[in-house]
Amino acid sequence: MRRDTKLLFFTLTTFFSVISASFAGNVGILMLRWSFSIPITPITPIAPHALDVVGQIVYFGSSVKGNPTNYLYARNISSGVEIWRYNTSIPINYVTHFKNNGVDYVAAGTGGSTTQPSKSYVIARSTTGNVTHWQSTNLVSPVISLSSAKSYLTTGEDVIAGLDNGDGTGTIVRLRGDNGTVTWNYQTNGSVFTISELKDGSIIVGTREISPPTGHVYCLNANGSLRWGLFYQDKPITLVKKFVDVNGNNEPEVIAVFKDYSPPYNGFIHVLDGTNGAEVSPWPFINNGDPIKDLLCTEDYTRDGFPDIVIGTEDGNLTIVDGHTASRFRGPVSVGYTVSYIQYIYYYENGIAYLNKTLAVSVQEYVPPSSYPYFIRGINASNLSIMKEYSVPFRAENLFNTRNYTQPFVGDLIFTAYNTVYNISGDEIIVPEYPSPIILLTLLIAVWLLMVGLRHGRLKVQ
Repeated sequence: MRRDTKLLFFTLTTFFSVISASFAGNVGILMLRWSFSIPITPITPIAPHALDVVGQIVYFGSSVKGNPTNYLYARNISSGVEIWRYNTSIPINYVTHFKNNGVDYVAAGTGGSTTQPSKSYVIARSTTGNVTHWQSTNLVSPVISLSSAKSYLTTGEDVIAGLDNGDGTGTIVRLRGDNGTVTWNYQTNGSVFTISELKDGSIIVGTREISPPTGHVYCLNANGSLRWGLFYQDKPITLVKKFVDVNGNNEPEVIAVFKDYSPPYNGFIHVLDGTNGAEVSPWPFINNGDPIKDLLCTEDYTRDGFPDIVIGTEDGNLTIVDGHTASRFRGPVSVGYTVSYIQYIYYYENGIAYLNKTLAVSVQEYVPPSSYPYFIRGINASNLSIMKEYSVPFRAENLFNTRNYTQPFVGDLIFTAYNTVYNISGDEIIVPEYPSPIILLTLLIAVWLLMVGLRHGRLKVQ
């Protein structure tokens, strides 16, 4: 092969290699920083919402029904070293945090023990030491959801507990953040599975009944009075979350997610006016034939001034929905057999923080005839491509992004899989296999060599 032919071959090979590298689905392996398995026998699961992160500490609780030994754990994020554990006796179903008089506390909701079916409570523990701030009275029914909201009686926040009464009804209980006493309670249709603060101490609540499948959305003022309520027949509710002010009335809107009880099994995203519950135009968004498992309000990908929404579905697809027009902006793109949870990762580049540039998703794969492996996958939000992954033995739940304390300016991911807590490296999620500036520079050099060769007429195949 002559010299000019070799030059042509090298230039074209470089050019197409870089192009291939730019678009290849090169999936790497995520790096595990540490893991901790709860050592109680029998094997102790961690409930789907029984984990929270405050500062440099991760809090989580065990949930063995009928076992008199259940612990609330506090462990260091960077090292995984245990700071303290506290025996609640009763299974821990939910963990959250709140602030009162300028101090951070972690709250755990318990209940559901077969040996003590009516003994349920909320306990608040200090985040700075192994000290109990308060423990509520017996709430009778299991606590299955928790949130915090601005207090209208004291300085700081109160704790809002959602109960499952076991008879198709639920109860919302407001506990004072300073001493844990009950301020008020509100009876609901369906068990209270999700609570979020709306504004100035008011809250939104999602409840559901199994038979018949029904969804309810309540909006309560800070003093416990009903602002508005909605009822959805034959549409089980999946999620209720706070959204941004879409219609300009200075009140956050509410996202309510439902699915069809029967074919065609569509998924529905409703955006409701926070002041009165009215449907905000042009919503709802309908995901035809694919119920929505999880949803994340993310950055403004469409650059229209409104945050957009990433949805994960039962068929394993990711879609970005325009938060203003309720239309598809990107996707659907398949990332697994089923997407269970979506979370974002803090991404830093040249000292500038970019939120939601990379997503972490919990997926289940289907491999015939009966194997169902589980993964955490790092997703490039710009094109919804899979970048890296980490295999877990069970479905990954309780996904939390956290600022990295082992390397500056990067976010790690904390999650659980049955009885184990994992911390995987955020920089391993967010760093592409081929950094875009290098790709661009190499492409320019390859194109320049090709043009120079053609201009001088030296690149000829003999």
